Amino acid sequence: MTIFDDRFGSDHHPIIVRLRNLRPKPSAGPTLREVWRLEKIPHYKDKTKHAAFVEGFNRAFSVWADSTKSQLEALQANDADNASIADIIEHSFQTCLDEVS
Repeated sequence: MTIFDDRFGSDHHPIIVRLRNLRPKPSAGPTLREVWRLEKIPHYKDKTKHAAFVEGFNRAFSVWADSTKSQLEALQANDADNASIADIIEHSFQTCLDEVS
């Protein structure tokens, strides 16, 4: 790791980190996301379908909230910065939405 003293007028110190012997897996590339059509969300007056829809989200987000607590604790224990934590939590929230839909 190299920390540069020349900060180009910034209060930040540029850092170069070289990691050796890593074997990253190539990403599969972007995947197509499914988008909800509003007309397919059950209307609250259709009590059976609407109740099933709401219950599905309640279950999914209960599990998400529980796993997010431990994920936050792990990230904070590793001194992750707030922006990274926010990105990770937002991604997991979006993933939960995608799985429910």
